[in-house]
Amino acid sequence: MLHYFVLPDGRLDEQKVLKIEHVYQGMNGRFVERFFINPDQSYIFKPLTHDNQIGRELWVHNHILKQFPSFYPKVLSYSIDPDVHWIIFEDVGVIDHIFSAESVLQVTKLMADWHKTHFDTGKSFPQKGHKPFFEEVVELLETRRKDVESLAVRLHIPVWTIESLFQKLKNVSFTQKKVLSHGDLHLGNYGYANGKLFIIDWEHAHLNSPYWDLYHLLDISHPVFPKRISKKLRNSALELYLDVTGYLSTAANRSLFKHGYYLFSSTFSLWMLLLIEADIERNETKWSRDQLKLQLEETVVNFTQCIEELHG
Repeated sequence: MLHYFVLPDGRLDEQKVLKIEHVYQGMNGRFVERFFINPDQSYIFKPLTHDNQIGRELWVHNHILKQFPSFYPKVLSYSIDPDVHWIIFEDVGVIDHIFSAESVLQVTKLMADWHKTHFDTGKSFPQKGHKPFFEEVVELLETRRKDVESLAVRLHIPVWTIESLFQKLKNVSFTQKKVLSHGDLHLGNYGYANGKLFIIDWEHAHLNSPYWDLYHLLDISHPVFPKRISKKLRNSALELYLDVTGYLSTAANRSLFKHGYYLFSSTFSLWMLLLIEADIERNETKWSRDQLKLQLEETVVNFTQCIEELHG
């Protein structure tokens, strides 16, 4: 039935709907939209917002998310045509993306549940997301070590922290099993609507280290959705994650897991600092200079806190 409201070219038919509201704009410029078919009935229309993610979100909903309680908007209709790819979701209401310790811990628990679940993903399941793997980031930082050191001076990051991180990255590897990763679990992709938590936008789902979703939830920064993570909250989330997954039962192994997370987070935050500074210098992104500067400051804080945790 809902196909009726979509034109053959994959746009909503304005002649058949009562009203259309923009929800947000994707990386390819297309808008996710709320559309009303009468004053009391609305849906969310999502065209392909990342050109290289075609079919991924629909696959995750059809094969994986259905096994979980409804912490995500349900898929109601879709087109799998590669040239006209779209999904219509139920409208759960306006999602509030305000940061809180409660939301972080609730998302952590849900994440631990989907991480510990075994899936027959098969060869067709995406093996990589939209950002590089840890090993690729380490290699990039090594090749740009002088740039990293200069950046640290400009941002008043103690030189010893950079030297210490590069030393710890020698011969490091993360051997945890790969888990189902949301792939882009920053504050803009979860929040509350009508008192209930929802996690949205699964188009970057893939297999990755358990640290990947944890890093996005706790320490990755976003220019539109700022947050302030404390050492106490970060540690509480990691402890809760270990409690729910039950991966590591001994105190020593739990400590090693957290140590690995702090190293993972520090490394990716350092890489993020290079990216954000480049965005500020280019001044050509869709985000304002003030937003990027706040993002830079948040990333410096997260990097510094995790480096300090590494050193006890």
